[in-house]
Amino acid sequence: MKRIKRMRIGAAIPAAVVFCVALAAVLAGCELGLLHALNSIQSEQADSGAYAASAETGSLRISFGSAQDFGFTEGLSVAEDNAAAAVSYQISAIGPNDELVAVDSDGGPVLVEDLAVGMWSVTVTARNGRGEHLGVGRGNANVAPGLVRGLPIALQPPPRPGILELHVSWPEGRVAQPAISARLIGSDGAETELPFSMTQQNRGEFVGEQFDAGTYTLALQLYDDETVVAAVAVDVRIEDNARTRGAFEFHNLNKPAGGVKVAITPELDPPLSVSIGGGRETVAPGETVALAASADNGFGKQVFYRWYLNGVNAGSGETLEVGPELAEGLYRLDAVGFTSGGRRSGSASYSFQVVGDDTGPPPAL
Repeated sequence: MKRIKRMRIGAAIPAAVVFCVALAAVLAGCELGLLHALNSIQSEQADSGAYAASAETGSLRISFGSAQDFGFTEGLSVAEDNAAAAVSYQISAIGPNDELVAVDSDGGPVLVEDLAVGMWSVTVTARNGRGEHLGVGRGNANVAPGLVRGLPIALQPPPRPGILELHVSWPEGRVAQPAISARLIGSDGAETELPFSMTQQNRGEFVGEQFDAGTYTLALQLYDDETVVAAVAVDVRIEDNARTRGAFEFHNLNKPAGGVKVAITPELDPPLSVSIGGGRETVAPGETVALAASADNGFGKQVFYRWYLNGVNAGSGETLEVGPELAEGLYRLDAVGFTSGGRRSGSASYSFQVVGDDTGPPPAL
């Protein structure tokens, strides 16, 4: 549950500013400036003694200052005569138990109080009057009981988007009219179509360069004309200024439940260990099967699930019922789980066959 903490807003800052927050880890390229900033904040707190925190919680004091005041030689500076000047700052912090704090500011020191004790991951974003992204800063701060932490961060120019490269292959001569349908689905449910090009008769490729960093679900289907002959849904992670590669090698066509070799880099770290319970290898026509997804390494965090049947969205939640509406045939069901904000994810698959009593035993999956 998202909660906005109490805060106090201080005086305005000079027009030319850089947004700073004191970090436990020093930002690359700003070592000397951050040391100077930390000393400044600590001296200010010692002199004023104006802020006190509860013995059971702690506080973060977010300070604003000019680049000269904080000793930065590099960073994002903002000037009055700059049409792209930052006019708003969004501060988000994720702390113990995935608690989320969100604060908006248009300038001046901000005191965020009553924070749970422990490590907080802080992200600060600056935008201009047109809502355009001007810069971002990230870091970690350890909140201690009864103390106010002064935090400096220098905004850096926005990172370049991540690149996604996907390759799909299948046995040569097995698909007469190949086509690939693929969607990239964010943790908020937003979908992006991924247009593939056929590089060979049995290979397809997609390369895209404008993806925000985050964890996504990739739902992919291989068609022969209008018939789905293979499908898969997996979780992938895209990082700033990096290339994510995925290779999908289908080796059992005309059976969406059949085998597929998947290789995704970079690997998720650490991934959720998702499993599906309640499934059976064979299901009679019209019969209902109740399935449940779980993650044994969620460490007490809430995990959300989405289900994909032969690569098509089949529902969300920990449980799913399938069967009554399905025609006879082979099916693949994927469950993709992710924690709040998509910080961690994982997936599992389950294959089954809908078959009548008079058809004999099903083939091996």
